[in-house]
Amino acid sequence: MTETTAITNVPDTPPRLALRSKEAAKALGISERKLWTLTHEGVVPHVRIGTAILYPVDVLRRWLDQACAPIDKHPVATERGAMNNKEI
Repeated sequence: MTETTAITNVPDTPPRLALRSKEAAKALGISERKLWTLTHEGVVPHVRIGTAILYPVDVLRRWLDQACAPIDKHPVATERGAMNNKEI
């Protein structure tokens, strides 16, 4: 077992509070370059600690939830075949 493996398998390791840019970009499903652009435009929430830029996990989750478009809820069809007459 390597030292790195031993550290990551410790059950008392606290969850990560913040991600570095590479990890945040991967978690968001975007490139690091796009994350950098959005960060410098002030779009993505982040924290600077010295020269490091960190992306707090809970803040990113709330930001994504708020940024999501509302889900279009369609009324339930009550007549036979009503669901076959969908508008596109």
